[in-house]
Amino acid sequence: SAPQPPVASDEAAKAQQQAPAKGGAKQPAPSTSRPAEPTIDIGARKRELLNLKKTVGHHEFFDLDHMTPQQVESAIKRLQAAAGVEANKEVKAKGKSNNVPGDDWEVVQPTKKGHGSSMIDEKKVRTFNCSDKTGQIAGNLLQGLMLYHNVVSSQEESQLLDFVADYQTRGKKKELVGSTYLAPSKTQKRCAQLQFGVFYNTTERTVGGRDVEGMPQLLSSLADKLVSEGILKPDQRPNTAVVDIYEEGESCQPHVDSRDFSRPISIISLTSVSEVVFGDKAGRIDVQGGAFEGHSIPLPRRSVLLLPDGVAANEVQHAIPPVKSKRISITLRRR
Repeated sequence: SAPQPPVASDEAAKAQQQAPAKGGAKQPAPSTSRPAEPTIDIGARKRELLNLKKTVGHHEFFDLDHMTPQQVESAIKRLQAAAGVEANKEVKAKGKSNNVPGDDWEVVQPTKKGHGSSMIDEKKVRTFNCSDKTGQIAGNLLQGLMLYHNVVSSQEESQLLDFVADYQTRGKKKELVGSTYLAPSKTQKRCAQLQFGVFYNTTERTVGGRDVEGMPQLLSSLADKLVSEGILKPDQRPNTAVVDIYEEGESCQPHVDSRDFSRPISIISLTSVSEVVFGDKAGRIDVQGGAFEGHSIPLPRRSVLLLPDGVAANEVQHAIPPVKSKRISITLRRR
């Protein structure tokens, strides 16, 4: 058999391990401590993720409320790789999107009168495309209008409904400041309302003149969520709210919101599926008896409808037709 190589003794092996490196300098022991983790603005990274998602036309839903910072960073890198951009570089919006979130996503024709609509309760965003029948307003009447599904969780909806019921009861007992609670009015064609932050006469579309309570914490948290989800920018955070409490058969008359409020305007739908109608004849809604004629869009339960600064919010009337069951909406505005 072939001779075996000599085996170094334990002493020789130990001496070899302790021998200084070439040049005589002793190598320092490797450090076991980790470098300090960089501070990450998780809110900014979530907004970057949403911006990236909208710009590249990605349809995956990201549950931002429950994503860890690591999951957010992983998703950003994955979308950056798919878009062919370098890591940690913001993506610029491409031509046709015109920097309006949602425009690169699916465009859905509004539901027409007489056609049934089965609204799937999904987490997604829709944009809309419809024309003025008279030709007096050019282009898409609903440019930039966005409908976000499932923004409010079931638990959050339950908390909001309890809040509304409590404040409505207190309002009926005249325990709230000034005109915070308004009883329903047949003459003004208005359902019961709760108002916070500033008084808004929704019949005359005038602002101020009466005392109301400030924004409650629960509604302030709802406004914060719209920012954290990337639906609103931080400087668009609402500071006023109107809660409409519709009973079966009640409606909201055709109107355009006062320009005393900045845009966008956010409308949160609770309790049931309803619809909103937009004027399609020079931006006006035809009222035939108790029916509102125009472009009809279903509003899923727990959704948010966003009216940006543009034709849809400033020139086109919108209305809520008589509801088929109890509905609560929360309209958040900034003044």
